Amino acid sequence: MAGEATRRSSIRSKWEHTFVTYPPYVRDKARRMRVERDLTIDEITERLAISRQTIYSAFRDFICMYIGEGYKRNRNRVSLGNSDPYVVRLAAHFIRRFSRNRVSY
Repeated sequence: MAGEATRRSSIRSKWEHTFVTYPPYVRDKARRMRVERDLTIDEITERLAISRQTIYSAFRDFICMYIGEGYKRNRNRVSLGNSDPYVVRLAAHFIRRFSRNRVSY
């Protein structure tokens, strides 16, 4: 047992990846730079030394949630079922943002 514990240096599996996430204030600063200074995404990422995916992480989260939990049998309807308040707020935000029709629950 003792030899086994010293051989294994990490509790992570070899296929598990670690992703870098930035604090929320960095994403907020990037959004402010986009709105207030009208900077392009490339200018923002260069000035903050971050990746482009950092700025689009919320939209990517919505897409992943829709792929995993969305209703896809009707191409004219977007719906997502989840009990997590963050996921519901995220879905409602992007559904309203990209929809021309009235959103109903």
